[in-house]
Formats: sequence, structure tokens, C-alpha cells
Amino acid sequence: TVGYGDIYPTSELETVWENMVVLLGACFLAALIGAFGAFLNEHDTLGSNAFKSKIKKLEDYLCYRNVPDSIKQSILFYHATADQGSEMLSLLPEPLQMDISFAVKHRAIWAVPILKSLPPNVQKRLTHRMSHQVYSSLENPVVYSQGDIGWEIYFIVSGVVS
Repeated sequence: TVGYGDIYPTSELETVWENMVVLLGACFLAALIGAFGAFLNEHDTLGSNAFKSKIKKLEDYLCYRNVPDSIKQSILFYHATADQGSEMLSLLPEPLQMDISFAVKHRAIWAVPILKSLPPNVQKRLTHRMSHQVYSSLENPVVYSQGDIGWEIYFIVSGVVS
């Protein structure tokens, strides 16, 4: 029936059958919507699911190759904190890249008074040339040793340097 009430169940067996058909139809519709949502979630190439998928594939590869846990943790830590937008920035014109870099990284420049006093175009060029580097405490990396000639400037965002 279409719901007008012109056809209705007359026995208990027909009522049970009608309820079963309604429940089956509702379950079928829910399964169809869920499958469509899962398909969209699986094929998300730009959102957070894409990043999670990339990390999962990396973890699977590291396990397959029997990479030691300390190295696995360092690699996963790097990817969790790496700058994900740098690939997209390279597609834009250089002046726009500098504007975006400055908008994202200007706090690092403004934390140093002498750099904050520089003209805006110089600040933009500096922030555009800045690269994001991540060091895990598990690696005990040597960033700079006493007596080395310094060609870089390091801005420590978090952590401790001794």
C-alpha cells in the first residue's frame, strides 16, 4: 500500500509480514547510505583521511621491512609534524608564495627584534626561505656544535636545546 489505508493487514500474520517488510526496507536504506559514506571516506584525497591513510601505509611498510621501533617513531613523528602544504605552495607564483609564507611564519620573524624591524618585503623573503625541520628527542641529533661556522638561523618552536 502507499499509506492511504485502503489496503491494510487483516490478520496477525499479515501485520507481522508488513512490519518485517518495513524494517527490511529501513535496514536496506541505512546500509546503502552507510556504503556510500564509506566509499566517499575511502576516496578522500584531500582531507584528514588522506593524511591518515598515508600514515597507515607508511606504518605498514615500516612493519613489513622490520624497521626498528626507534626509527619508526622518528619517521612517524616527522610526518606528523611536517609542513603538509609546501607541495601545494610550489604551484603558485613566487610573490603569492611569499605572501602565504609570511602569513603562516611571521611570528618566528617577529620574535627577533632586529628581524621585526626589517622592511616587510625582506621579512617576506626570509619567511619564504625558512624551512621546517623536525628533530625527535629519540635521535639525539646534533644541530650545531660549538666552533662550527653557522650558515643557518634556527628558530626553536618547542623543545630544549643544550
